[in-house]
Amino acid sequence: MKDWSNFNLRCKDISTDDKLVAKGMIYYNLSRETQNMNLFPLRFTKAIASLKKDNKIKICNGDKSKVLVLLNKQDYMDKMEVHLNDENTYERINHDPTLEYNAYYHAELRRIFPGEANKQIVKKFSTRGARLPYMYGVVKTHKDGFPTRPIVSMVTAASHILASFLTKELSPIVGTISPSHLKNVEQFYDEIGKLVINPDMRMTSFDVTSMYTNVPIDWVCDYLADYLQHFPTTYDVSTTIKLIRLCTVGTYFTFEGSYYKQIFGLQMGAKLSPIIANICLEIYETTLAPDIIQESYLWLRYMDDVYSLWPRRCDLIQILRRLNSLHTSLKFTLELEDEHTLPFLDLATIREEDRILFKIYRKPSNNNLIINYYSNHHKKHKHSALSSMYLRALKYVSPQFCDEEFNIIKNIGTLNNFPIEFIDLAFEKAKKSFYNVLPLVKFDVMNTLCLAYNLDISMLRKPLLMLGIKLIYKYNHKMCDILVKNSPSCKEASVYAINCACSEFYIGQTNILVTERVAQHQQCVRANDSSNALNVHYGTCNQDINWNQPITLINLNDYFSRNMLEAAIIKLTWQNNVNITLGT
Repeated sequence: MKDWSNFNLRCKDISTDDKLVAKGMIYYNLSRETQNMNLFPLRFTKAIASLKKDNKIKICNGDKSKVLVLLNKQDYMDKMEVHLNDENTYERINHDPTLEYNAYYHAELRRIFPGEANKQIVKKFSTRGARLPYMYGVVKTHKDGFPTRPIVSMVTAASHILASFLTKELSPIVGTISPSHLKNVEQFYDEIGKLVINPDMRMTSFDVTSMYTNVPIDWVCDYLADYLQHFPTTYDVSTTIKLIRLCTVGTYFTFEGSYYKQIFGLQMGAKLSPIIANICLEIYETTLAPDIIQESYLWLRYMDDVYSLWPRRCDLIQILRRLNSLHTSLKFTLELEDEHTLPFLDLATIREEDRILFKIYRKPSNNNLIINYYSNHHKKHKHSALSSMYLRALKYVSPQFCDEEFNIIKNIGTLNNFPIEFIDLAFEKAKKSFYNVLPLVKFDVMNTLCLAYNLDISMLRKPLLMLGIKLIYKYNHKMCDILVKNSPSCKEASVYAINCACSEFYIGQTNILVTERVAQHQQCVRANDSSNALNVHYGTCNQDINWNQPITLINLNDYFSRNMLEAAIIKLTWQNNVNITLGT
């Protein structure tokens, strides 16, 4: 057993600068997967390597499931082309628009927030080194023909920071326009479980077709320009609307080396899209469809799925036609109850006389796979995989179906190699949680360290607790991380140096071309940016900076690797470089 009695004393003996570098290095190494692939059977590692090298196949995540889907690459491309060939939504362009769009975005920010007084606001929403968003597909294994759902990853986009701000800004509005909005399955259960209905009622579900790419952004913004007058916003309403348009209208992305512009609708995958889509459907319900909704006994909507109850005399096909005639881009499909049962939000709603009962709904494509008992996961997480299913059953399943659901969960546990004793213990924990009358303690992220789990990492828990730090685990070494490759390679990312004629130099890291990063440094010098190390040096040195010959020290795609290497080089060359800090 390690002796940690003088742990704090040892830490005090280390200089602050060394602590910063060591802290980063330790975190970087501990947060990465620590398992050696050689621990796996040789046939496993060979199979992994073979799959990764095969350019004729494409491995994707399943939509709304944890499965991996293996496709012929051409089949995958054909499925994605079905979406990209929609000329009402996408426009193919013949050049990389990254620099052009980034310049446009920042120019628009300066136009929306003009003048020196707004300089800090512009800086807050600006993104250095933004890269083009990229599209990828996830496979709908529960649909005939296995179509793909197109996702656009916007985390690298110039507008990502602004979108995060607007998401927080507009979230309180969701649910205030229409009373039909559902927050979650718990609210749905509470609304339906207490109903006493006429046995003559029929359950139906309406689903919005391709909701995100059919949202009329201009229509939503025009409505919000008036509606937001009644809500407090950080900036005036006119400015807020301009920011929404900047984030959502005319965005670009890349797919398999080609470039596209989205000319209508929202990007599925963008942070702001669920908020705007929800608001759009609330506007639809209150301004276009109130007369139709009033004809129903009940109309509840979660995102693009509507659960409704109608008298049997109603012509639901005619109702569907009326709904689809209200707006040119918002169209619905209809699903009727089958043998008094209709799935909604992972629950099977069952109409029985004057009540609606509940079971857990599992899609036909569900394979009942969860964390395997022999997988490299912490014991608590294995318990949670089972107890969460038991807890869901206790919360939502009607009493007459509980035993059936408990047996299903036990069989799922057995299928995934859990011992019966382990399954029973998970059930007991779920019951303890369900019947616990004490309020849940909200998880506090402060002073929390997240590290990649392995069997030896638990030895850090006690010394970290002595320092007031809670340890939680993540899992990097997953099949989806190894085999699924959605993002395009970033060949430009590197650690670089810029020399000065005085023999000193600057060390930096970037995820864009070094020449583009140098141009950004030059702009900082022209603007006399006091936070830029090269500008500070330029103001005190009488010699020229060699802007035309930056040196690429190493190309690295991994962000943390670049940060750690940058910090280490700055530390080792501190006497000769012009950096202001020791790095991050």
